[in-house]
Amino acid sequence: MNLTPATLKAFEQHVLTDFPNEACGFVINDEYVSVANTAENPTQTFRISPSDHVKAEASGRIQAVLHSHPYDKFKASKWPHEWPTTMDMKSWMQGTVPWGITATCGEGISQLVWMDDSVIPPLEGREFIHGIHDCYSLIRDWFRINKGITIPNYARGIDWWHQGENLYEDNFANAGFERIDLDQIQVGDAILMKAASDVANHAAVVVGTNQILHHLFHRLSGTDTLSKWKRCIVCAVRYKGQE
Repeated sequence: MNLTPATLKAFEQHVLTDFPNEACGFVINDEYVSVANTAENPTQTFRISPSDHVKAEASGRIQAVLHSHPYDKFKASKWPHEWPTTMDMKSWMQGTVPWGITATCGEGISQLVWMDDSVIPPLEGREFIHGIHDCYSLIRDWFRINKGITIPNYARGIDWWHQGENLYEDNFANAGFERIDLDQIQVGDAILMKAASDVANHAAVVVGTNQILHHLFHRLSGTDTLSKWKRCIVCAVRYKGQE
Protein backbone atom coordinates (compact mmCIF):
# COMPACT_ATOMS: atom_id res chain seq x y z
CA MET A 1 0.00 0.00 0.00
CA ASN A 2 1.25 3.48 -0.84
CA LEU A 3 0.60 6.33 1.57
CA THR A 4 0.38 9.94 0.43
CA PRO A 5 3.22 12.19 1.68
CA ALA A 6 0.74 13.99 3.95
CA THR A 7 -0.53 10.73 5.43
CA LEU A 8 2.99 9.45 6.06
CA LYS A 9 4.00 12.77 7.63
CA ALA A 10 1.00 12.73 9.97
CA PHE A 11 1.85 9.19 11.05
CA GLU A 12 5.51 10.09 11.60
CA GLN A 13 4.55 13.05 13.81
CA HIS A 14 2.32 10.80 15.91
CA VAL A 15 5.05 8.16 16.24
CA LEU A 16 7.61 10.72 17.42
CA THR A 17 5.16 12.43 19.77
CA ASP A 18 4.19 9.16 21.45
CA PHE A 19 7.73 7.78 21.77
CA PRO A 20 8.76 5.75 23.79
CA ASN A 21 5.26 4.24 23.58
CA GLU A 22 4.01 2.44 20.51
CA ALA A 23 1.87 4.73 18.39
CA CYS A 24 -1.12 3.35 16.52
CA GLY A 25 -3.84 4.50 14.19
CA PHE A 26 -5.79 3.92 11.01
CA VAL A 27 -5.61 5.00 7.41
CA ILE A 28 -9.16 6.10 6.55
CA ASN A 29 -10.05 7.62 3.19
CA ASP A 30 -6.31 8.06 2.50
CA GLU A 31 -5.78 10.07 5.69
CA TYR A 32 -4.06 9.05 8.92
CA VAL A 33 -6.24 8.99 12.01
CA SER A 34 -4.34 8.57 15.28
CA VAL A 35 -5.87 6.73 18.24
CA ALA A 36 -4.79 6.16 21.82
CA ASN A 37 -2.71 3.13 22.71
CA THR A 38 -4.66 1.59 25.60
CA ALA A 39 -2.29 -1.32 26.27
CA GLU A 40 -1.12 -1.88 29.85
CA ASN A 41 2.51 -1.91 28.64
CA PRO A 42 2.42 0.59 25.75
CA THR A 43 6.20 0.59 25.28
CA GLN A 44 6.03 -3.10 24.31
CA THR A 45 2.72 -3.48 22.47
CA PHE A 46 -0.43 -1.63 21.48
CA ARG A 47 -4.17 -1.97 21.88
CA ILE A 48 -6.90 -0.03 20.11
CA SER A 49 -10.07 0.25 22.18
CA PRO A 50 -13.33 -1.14 20.77
CA SER A 51 -14.85 2.35 20.89
CA ASP A 52 -12.06 3.73 18.69
CA HIS A 53 -12.65 0.87 16.24
CA VAL A 54 -16.34 1.73 16.10
CA LYS A 55 -15.59 5.43 15.54
CA ALA A 56 -13.13 4.60 12.79
CA GLU A 57 -15.57 2.33 10.99
CA ALA A 58 -18.26 4.99 11.20
CA SER A 59 -16.02 7.69 9.74
CA GLY A 60 -15.11 5.94 6.50
CA ARG A 61 -13.43 2.92 4.97
CA ILE A 62 -10.52 1.60 7.04
CA GLN A 63 -7.72 0.97 4.57
CA ALA A 64 -4.91 0.00 6.96
CA VAL A 65 -3.72 -0.20 10.54
CA LEU A 66 -0.38 1.47 11.33
CA HIS A 67 1.78 1.20 14.42
CA SER A 68 5.33 1.72 15.61
CA HIS A 69 8.01 -0.36 17.30
CA PRO A 70 10.04 1.95 19.57
CA TYR A 71 13.59 0.96 20.48
CA ASP A 72 16.65 2.21 22.34
CA LYS A 73 19.31 3.24 19.84
CA PHE A 74 22.04 2.46 22.39
CA LYS A 75 21.03 -1.21 22.65
CA ALA A 76 22.20 -3.48 19.86
CA SER A 77 19.67 -5.80 18.24
CA LYS A 78 20.25 -8.84 16.08
CA TRP A 79 17.03 -8.26 14.17
CA PRO A 80 15.47 -5.21 12.48
CA HIS A 81 13.03 -3.54 14.86
CA GLU A 82 10.30 -3.08 12.24
CA TRP A 83 9.82 -6.81 11.71
CA PRO A 84 6.45 -8.11 13.01
CA THR A 85 6.13 -9.90 16.32
CA THR A 86 4.07 -13.02 16.85
CA MET A 87 1.30 -10.89 18.34
CA ASP A 88 1.45 -8.51 15.36
CA MET A 89 0.95 -11.42 13.00
CA LYS A 90 -1.86 -12.97 15.04
CA SER A 91 -3.76 -9.68 15.24
CA TRP A 92 -3.26 -8.86 11.55
CA MET A 93 -4.40 -12.35 10.51
CA GLN A 94 -7.65 -11.85 12.43
CA GLY A 95 -8.51 -8.81 10.33
CA THR A 96 -8.99 -8.01 6.67
CA VAL A 97 -6.84 -4.92 6.04
CA PRO A 98 -3.09 -4.41 5.61
CA TRP A 99 -0.89 -3.52 8.57
CA GLY A 100 2.10 -1.20 8.33
CA ILE A 101 4.90 -1.22 10.91
CA THR A 102 7.69 1.28 11.40
CA ALA A 103 10.58 1.37 13.87
CA THR A 104 11.69 4.46 15.76
CA CYS A 105 14.33 5.52 18.25
CA GLY A 106 12.52 8.81 18.74
CA GLU A 107 14.53 10.68 16.12
CA GLY A 108 12.79 9.52 12.94
CA ILE A 109 11.03 6.49 11.51
CA SER A 110 12.12 3.56 9.38
CA GLN A 111 10.54 2.61 6.12
CA LEU A 112 7.20 0.92 6.69
CA VAL A 113 6.97 -2.83 6.27
CA TRP A 114 3.58 -4.14 5.22
CA MET A 115 1.65 -7.23 6.15
CA ASP A 116 -0.73 -7.63 3.23
CA ASP A 117 -1.71 -11.07 1.95
CA SER A 118 -3.50 -9.58 -1.06
CA VAL A 119 -0.20 -8.56 -2.67
CA ILE A 120 2.14 -11.21 -4.09
CA PRO A 121 5.54 -9.79 -5.08
CA PRO A 122 7.77 -11.58 -7.62
CA LEU A 123 8.99 -14.90 -6.25
CA GLU A 124 12.62 -14.16 -7.01
CA GLY A 125 14.58 -11.13 -5.83
CA ARG A 126 12.63 -10.43 -2.63
CA GLU A 127 14.35 -8.80 0.33
CA PHE A 128 14.09 -10.88 3.50
CA ILE A 129 11.60 -9.66 6.14
CA HIS A 130 10.79 -12.32 8.70
CA GLY A 131 7.08 -13.14 8.87
CA ILE A 132 6.40 -11.20 5.66
CA HIS A 133 8.97 -12.22 3.05
CA ASP A 134 10.67 -15.32 4.41
CA CYS A 135 11.06 -18.94 3.35
CA TYR A 136 7.55 -19.94 4.40
CA SER A 137 5.99 -16.87 2.74
CA LEU A 138 7.75 -17.85 -0.47
CA ILE A 139 6.32 -21.37 -0.39
CA ARG A 140 2.82 -20.02 0.31
CA ASP A 141 3.10 -17.63 -2.62
CA TRP A 142 4.50 -20.29 -4.95
CA PHE A 143 1.42 -22.42 -4.23
CA ARG A 144 -0.94 -19.48 -4.72
CA ILE A 145 0.62 -18.58 -8.08
CA ASN A 146 1.31 -22.04 -9.49
CA LYS A 147 -1.43 -24.18 -7.94
CA GLY A 148 -4.17 -21.73 -7.00
CA ILE A 149 -3.92 -23.09 -3.46
CA THR A 150 -3.78 -20.97 -0.32
CA ILE A 151 -2.02 -22.90 2.44
CA PRO A 152 -2.46 -21.59 5.99
CA ASN A 153 -0.31 -18.83 7.38
CA TYR A 154 1.16 -19.16 10.86
CA ALA A 155 2.11 -16.38 13.25
CA ARG A 156 5.81 -16.65 13.93
CA GLY A 157 8.08 -14.49 16.00
CA ILE A 158 11.68 -13.77 15.18
CA ASP A 159 14.09 -16.57 16.17
CA TRP A 160 11.23 -18.96 17.02
CA TRP A 161 13.52 -21.97 16.40
CA HIS A 162 15.61 -20.90 19.42
CA GLN A 163 12.52 -20.24 21.56
CA GLY A 164 11.35 -23.84 21.97
CA GLU A 165 9.09 -23.86 18.90
CA ASN A 166 9.11 -26.29 15.98
CA LEU A 167 6.72 -24.62 13.55
CA TYR A 168 7.46 -26.56 10.36
CA GLU A 169 7.36 -30.08 11.79
CA ASP A 170 4.44 -29.32 14.11
CA ASN A 171 2.27 -27.80 11.38
CA PHE A 172 3.02 -29.34 7.99
CA ALA A 173 0.31 -31.99 8.38
CA ASN A 174 -2.32 -29.42 9.39
CA ALA A 175 -1.31 -27.35 6.37
CA GLY A 176 -2.16 -30.28 4.08
CA PHE A 177 1.28 -31.86 3.58
CA GLU A 178 2.41 -35.46 4.01
CA ARG A 179 5.94 -36.76 4.47
CA ILE A 180 7.44 -38.52 1.44
CA ASP A 181 10.73 -40.22 0.64
CA LEU A 182 13.44 -37.96 -0.70
CA ASP A 183 13.91 -40.16 -3.75
CA GLN A 184 10.28 -39.47 -4.71
CA ILE A 185 10.48 -35.68 -4.84
CA GLN A 186 8.98 -33.81 -7.76
CA VAL A 187 8.13 -30.23 -8.65
CA GLY A 188 5.87 -28.72 -6.00
CA ASP A 189 7.18 -30.76 -3.08
CA ALA A 190 8.70 -28.95 -0.12
CA ILE A 191 12.01 -29.65 1.58
CA LEU A 192 12.36 -28.98 5.31
CA MET A 193 15.87 -28.17 6.54
CA LYS A 194 17.92 -27.21 9.57
CA ALA A 195 20.05 -24.07 9.27
CA ALA A 196 22.15 -23.55 12.41
CA SER A 197 19.26 -24.96 14.42
CA ASP A 198 18.21 -28.09 16.30
CA VAL A 199 14.82 -28.09 14.53
CA ALA A 200 13.71 -27.54 10.94
CA ASN A 201 13.74 -23.76 10.54
CA HIS A 202 14.13 -23.41 6.78
CA ALA A 203 12.14 -24.69 3.82
CA ALA A 204 12.20 -24.65 0.05
CA VAL A 205 9.93 -25.70 -2.79
CA VAL A 206 11.20 -27.98 -5.55
CA VAL A 207 10.95 -26.17 -8.90
CA GLY A 208 12.98 -28.44 -11.19
CA THR A 209 15.43 -31.30 -11.35
CA ASN A 210 17.84 -30.76 -8.44
CA GLN A 211 16.53 -27.20 -8.21
CA ILE A 212 14.77 -25.42 -5.37
CA LEU A 213 13.33 -21.97 -4.73
CA HIS A 214 14.01 -20.58 -1.25
CA HIS A 215 14.69 -17.45 0.78
CA LEU A 216 17.55 -17.14 3.25
CA PHE A 217 18.08 -14.45 5.88
CA HIS A 218 20.16 -11.54 4.53
CA ARG A 219 19.77 -12.80 0.95
CA LEU A 220 17.34 -12.23 -1.88
CA SER A 221 14.95 -15.05 -2.71
CA GLY A 222 15.94 -17.20 -5.64
CA THR A 223 16.68 -20.64 -7.05
CA ASP A 224 19.44 -22.89 -5.78
CA THR A 225 20.82 -26.40 -6.22
CA LEU A 226 19.07 -28.93 -4.00
CA SER A 227 22.09 -31.21 -3.63
CA LYS A 228 24.04 -28.37 -1.95
CA TRP A 229 21.62 -28.62 0.96
CA LYS A 230 21.65 -32.42 1.35
CA ARG A 231 23.30 -32.42 4.79
CA CYS A 232 20.69 -29.94 6.10
CA ILE A 233 17.58 -31.81 4.95
CA VAL A 234 15.19 -33.10 7.62
CA CYS A 235 12.49 -34.45 5.31
CA ALA A 236 10.44 -33.86 2.17
CA VAL A 237 6.69 -33.24 2.18
CA ARG A 238 4.02 -33.20 -0.52
CA TYR A 239 0.76 -31.26 -0.58
CA LYS A 240 -2.22 -33.62 -0.43
CA GLY A 241 -4.93 -31.13 0.47
CA GLN A 242 -6.53 -30.06 3.71
CA GLU A 243 -9.19 -31.93 5.59
